[in-house]
Amino acid sequence: MLQLKMKEFEPIKALFDNQILAGKHGGIETCIIKLPEQIKFANYAYIAPDYDLDGRRIKHTIKGVMHRVAITVFPEETQSYILLSCLESEKAIYKTLFNQLQNSSVDKIKFYFSMILPLYSENMVLSPNIWNNWDEETRKAYTYYANLQGNDAFIYSKTIGMLLRNAAKSTTFDYSNRSKIDLFVQ
Repeated sequence: MLQLKMKEFEPIKALFDNQILAGKHGGIETCIIKLPEQIKFANYAYIAPDYDLDGRRIKHTIKGVMHRVAITVFPEETQSYILLSCLESEKAIYKTLFNQLQNSSVDKIKFYFSMILPLYSENMVLSPNIWNNWDEETRKAYTYYANLQGNDAFIYSKTIGMLLRNAAKSTTFDYSNRSKIDLFVQ
């Protein structure tokens, strides 16, 4: 696994090394989502999400190489940001996801990230406001999903895809009713 990850990350490292040495900062495609309130968590993850907002599979693995997207979430005093970045050369892989994020309702975006971030995120900081707002069952569920690996994580990812597909097909689905693990609870 380590050798595969090294193979996947080497072109990215080379691009950044070249950009830094040249005093530039290009070669990156970023999708910016601005939320009109201060959220109560921050996040950074470099992941390959399996599904888009409508539950369609994202074909992120090409010729055995997984292409990832960097997700950075952070609050400011009166607003918050979700940034998704990938290499320009990988833009086609995440184009549909980026378009969905630019054109979906805030509730649908919050629903999506409340579903995927606990499973995929490598680095998340929750404010005491969120943690204390959740009951004991929700805290345990969050901790469980944040620590899933291997086949269990794969099964949960498939479940997320099915839920996203069913929600997208429904004409009456209410995205403001997020799961118990609601990262955007105020």
